[in-house]
Parts: sequence; structure tokens; C-alpha cells
Amino acid sequence: MKIKILLFTTALVCAVLGLLFLINSRTERQGAVAFMALSRYNNKVAVIGGKLLIFGGLRNVRNKAEQIEEYDFSTGRLTLRKAVMKTMQHCFAVAAARGKVYLIGSDQKGSVEEYDPDRDVTVSRKPSAVWRNDVAAAGLNGRIYVAGGFLNGKATGMLEEYDPETETWKRCAAMPTPRGGLGLVVLQGKIYAIGGSDEKGGSAAVEEYDPSADRWQVRAPMRHTRTFFGAAVAENTLLAFGGQKNSQEIEFLQTVEEYSPDTNSWTEKEPLPYRLGCMDVGIYKDKAYVCGGLTLARAIKAVAWPGDIGARQIMEYPIR
Repeated sequence: MKIKILLFTTALVCAVLGLLFLINSRTERQGAVAFMALSRYNNKVAVIGGKLLIFGGLRNVRNKAEQIEEYDFSTGRLTLRKAVMKTMQHCFAVAAARGKVYLIGSDQKGSVEEYDPDRDVTVSRKPSAVWRNDVAAAGLNGRIYVAGGFLNGKATGMLEEYDPETETWKRCAAMPTPRGGLGLVVLQGKIYAIGGSDEKGGSAAVEEYDPSADRWQVRAPMRHTRTFFGAAVAENTLLAFGGQKNSQEIEFLQTVEEYSPDTNSWTEKEPLPYRLGCMDVGIYKDKAYVCGGLTLARAIKAVAWPGDIGARQIMEYPIR
């Protein structure tokens, strides 16, 4: 009798999860222009030379997506590159400088990889002396700035500058608000640190860094706390997409916000078609491209499913 009840319960759970995932899969087709070969969440992207490059992330709780994928905006073609990320990074950051992409940090060890899109080759570079995970990175004037993250389980406001030419690291003024899982973007020659989370929960903080003065200024916070979200710059504004409300709960966001540095204010934009977190966003011309991530249904699936749970969509989001 107990065996029959167990089998019935197992079958019922599988049926419910299957139905939930079927509905979710149909939902995820909204706005999709392509589907990646590998499912991914906590992945990162970079836009270089009319191509969207997609790096790393997790396929499921056990397996990482080590191959790099390329989406060609002009042809709509999606291909797997031959190069493989050497450390199969997760909890890392991506930034571009001088036509190369730099992959920084990971959940296993501090590392820096340089990816050359023209040669389709990755090489190891000198890492920071201070290893931390869930950092954010941005490229400006040929340098890479790496902010925040978790150091021994505690959020840090550390900011470092990496020079790829000399392979040297320099400590800069720390962020006023320590956090990891944040967004870092360049707008009008300044670096903006957005959102993230610490040990207590999510953050809506926005802080502006001036590299020439090595100084931070506090700016207007977002309307929503968010971490592990997509942050990007379009023309003269900053955009924040989806994410998790905080790192302690599985509550994904559908909201999109836009920041104007001229008015130091945030406005709500058209929301995403569905709630999505742990993804990344690239901008090309007048559209944003939202890649990978997790939905609530996918997160629930991880409890009872050993297979891939990361999303595969590349969603097109009109900015104007």
C-alpha cells in the first residue's frame, strides 16, 4: 500500500511539474528571436562587432555551460564557437576592452581569461590578488573596472582597476554600499554600480564612480530592489531588466526601469513578457537582447529534475 501511495505521489508530482514546464516553455517563446544550443542561467554577454557573445553560466545545479555562443544580429544566425572557457566560470563578470572580452572571477577560484573574438581563442591573464565571487565588471578607456562581490561570504564594496596592457591591478575607492550580484555599466564617462544584494537582502542602491577623481557619488535608487539582473546602456540612459528581488528568496521580477543621469530619476518601462532572473542583456541599435536566465517554473524544476533548467531564449526587447 505504501509503495502504491509513493508511486502515485511521484507520478502526480511529475505530471504537475511537466504541465508547469510546458506552460512555461510556451511563455518563454514570447519575444524570442533565437534559442541557444545550451541552456544557461547566471550567464554573461558582450556585444562586439555586430555580434552577441554569450559566456558561461549553469545548465543545471551540477553542470556548467563552458562553450561560447555567438548570435549574429545581421543574419539571425546562432553558432557555437570552438573556444572553451578554461575555468568553466560561474558567478563571474564580463567586460570588453580594445576588441577583447575579459572574463573575471568565478565560484571556484579567482581568474581572468581574455577572449579574442577574431581568433576565437581564450588565454589566461593575471588575476586579482583578492578573490571574490559575484563581482561586476565594466570597460572604460581600455581599462577594466571590477566592483563588489562576496569575500569569504560577506559583501564587499571593493573596486579594482585592471590594465590588460600591463596586466596590473590597482585598488580604487570602495563603493559606499557593499554588495554582490550587482550591475556595472559605463554611461557618459562615469561608472554606475546598480542594485545587488548583501547578506541581509536585495538592494536598490545606485552609485556613480568618476575614474578621473577616484570618487563615488550616491544617485537616486531604483524603484525596485534587484540582484542577478540585466543592466545595460542605451544612448544616454541606463536600463535595468528583471532579476531577483533578493538573493535569499526565489522571487523573480518582470519590471524594467530606465535611469536618466540628466534628471537623476528612474521611470518604469514596458515590462518583460514574463518574470525572469539570473540572465544578462546586450544592446544593439534600438533593441535589447535578453539571454538565458531562470523563471520560477525552472527554479522549481531543479528540485525534482536532474536535467537542464536554464533558459535558452534570446529575447528581443524594443527600447524605443
